[in-house]
Amino acid sequence: MVDDAATQAALSAMIVRLRAASKVAAMKGILVIQNAGMQRSGGLTFEKVTGTTKRSWHAEPINVGGMFGAQTGPTTVYARRLELGFYNMTDSLGRHYYQRAKPFVRPAFLEALPEAKAVINATYAAALRG
Repeated sequence: MVDDAATQAALSAMIVRLRAASKVAAMKGILVIQNAGMQRSGGLTFEKVTGTTKRSWHAEPINVGGMFGAQTGPTTVYARRLELGFYNMTDSLGRHYYQRAKPFVRPAFLEALPEAKAVINATYAAALRG
């Protein structure tokens, strides 16, 4: 015979563990991706190398439908131009550019995704075991 109160208590405890794990899993997973992005952006070639794009990578938690997630990426204004290129466009100062893309965010994400998934899965598995 199943004790409904005990089952309810066990399920409630598991939900609490999973919610806590979602915060940890999201941050652990995103840090794996952030580290890959920082390494990849450190290898870009610029006219003036300052390391600003590499240092600008930040991770922050976000709430996604009651569960927690995280986002990461460079925060410099020109990071998007580096990633996507600035081809046959004029900037705000009237200069015309043919700057080819030097993708580093998406390749870093794709490279780190298997490791990030493994970290996230291990965190949830540990929470489910209690």
